Amino acid sequence: MKRLSYIITIILILAACAGSGRERAALDAAQAVINDRPDSALAILDSLEPSSNEFPRPALRRWQLLRLMAQNKCDTVFRSDSLQRVLTEYYDRHGTPNEQMWAHYLLGRAYFDMGEAPMALECFQKAVESADTTAGSCDFCTLTAIYGQMADLYHLQYLPDNEMEALKKSELSAMKDNDTVASIKAYELRIRPYFLKNDTDSMMLVMSEARRRYLEAGDRKRAARAVYSAISILLDRRQYDDAKKYLDTYERESGNFDGKGELFSGGFYYYDKGRYMLAMGQRDSALSCFRRLVKSGMPEAAYKGLLSTYGELNEADSVMKYALLFAAANDSSYLHVNQENIQRVTAMYDYGRQRQLALQRQSEAGRWRDGAVIIILSSILAISILVYRNKLSSLKKQKDIEALVHTKETLQSLLEKKRHETVSLNGKNARLQRSHNEQVKKLELQIDILSRQLIGNAQEKGDTEEQKLAIQDFKDRFKEYSVPNRPPTEEDWERVSTAFRLCHPEFHRLVTASYAVGSEHARVCMMLMMDFSERMMALTLNVDGKHIDRRKRQANKKLFGEDRAGSLRENLLRLLGQQWA
Repeated sequence: MKRLSYIITIILILAACAGSGRERAALDAAQAVINDRPDSALAILDSLEPSSNEFPRPALRRWQLLRLMAQNKCDTVFRSDSLQRVLTEYYDRHGTPNEQMWAHYLLGRAYFDMGEAPMALECFQKAVESADTTAGSCDFCTLTAIYGQMADLYHLQYLPDNEMEALKKSELSAMKDNDTVASIKAYELRIRPYFLKNDTDSMMLVMSEARRRYLEAGDRKRAARAVYSAISILLDRRQYDDAKKYLDTYERESGNFDGKGELFSGGFYYYDKGRYMLAMGQRDSALSCFRRLVKSGMPEAAYKGLLSTYGELNEADSVMKYALLFAAANDSSYLHVNQENIQRVTAMYDYGRQRQLALQRQSEAGRWRDGAVIIILSSILAISILVYRNKLSSLKKQKDIEALVHTKETLQSLLEKKRHETVSLNGKNARLQRSHNEQVKKLELQIDILSRQLIGNAQEKGDTEEQKLAIQDFKDRFKEYSVPNRPPTEEDWERVSTAFRLCHPEFHRLVTASYAVGSEHARVCMMLMMDFSERMMALTLNVDGKHIDRRKRQANKKLFGEDRAGSLRENLLRLLGQQWA
């Protein structure tokens, strides 16, 4: 009602004006409110449409420019760039710096809506170059929006450094516009490029500073929402007290929950809540949170959480069930994300339209040049899609290997508990003893299968990170053997040797140049590089500590000419340098 009365008042005032004074007054009134009340500005401008054909050319162009500005601020999706191109051509010759900036910005918005990201970025760049930031009349509000949308485009293209630079300029423009909330929001969005760089320390610093600024500005809701990104990081770092503080703040002050404490949208929050509950030993509450994720359409996170919870509950069957469901959901998620990203890349680079533009310029530039343009653009499209496919394929491989390691660790924990329970029985209950022995064998078989998959992935794919994870897997596996009467088999030694050959070829060549792969000296060197203590080495090889010390001294003398044991690992690290890191 307030907006309607405002518009009626404006129209009545305008009706009292005559001729060119009327449209000038109307355009001035619309421009005055276009940033704060774009819907009201659009209503004023729409009221002028019946008489727009009678406007002088300058008034007509201004009316068209302001109307497009108001439509853009009201989230209109542009389907054509024809009017925007007319306006840029006109205002490049006749306009003020603000009008030139608006015209190029609107052309960029049209290109973005039409799926032409490179041309949109070019227009946005021309828009900011047109602005006169030294003038008191500079429209810093629009400049803030332009830099913000440039940052969005850079983020979609995985360009964190460009995104960071655009966000800094957006923040500075908002400060010059005295828009405190917009400046803090631009600063808070720095979390995104730091996320792409996996720089969690910087993410935490940005979150903390953004929260402080919001509180200083008296905006408790935004201050509470700002902490959300920190919760997952704190859980990963096992800083549970701080995580709980932010969980409570987010639930109490963000305004994202209804009166019953239910989240309005964005159910992934329950994954972090479930992780916290699980860490606190509240497994039933954790299960409840993870099951909510299934209903929210987030099965991958749900199954991962359920897998962890049932692992702590020692329910091997449920662990295997949710391990399979997690793997299936992971594959489905990968395919979905892959398709979405390929579609997004294709949408951002609409080369069909570029080809049409090239053909239209054929008569001006020559057939051979436009043919080259088409080939180059098509090549860029193919390369862009290939890069995204490779990136997503790499992410999937990494997630697969992490899922295998996570499942293996869970089963390993169950195995240790079952072994402890079996030893505790000490033959007191033969039937229960047999049952425990069968469960132990079943878990050992499952762990062995997972271990084979880990080294198989490393050997088949040749991926450095997978190979390093395979080495870690064998390191954990050999710790299991570092107890009396449980030595590793020759097959186990062969697999760990293969992992070292793939992951650290320089080390493998150095040792095998002097010793056979299966020799004790080679095995001592491998265990030494896996940080095994002398006691663990002795238990693994079923020898005494003096025997290990003698082998280390002999290897150090043969490989490096030093007749002592203590410096062997240091010499190996010095020789291999960063190749080992």
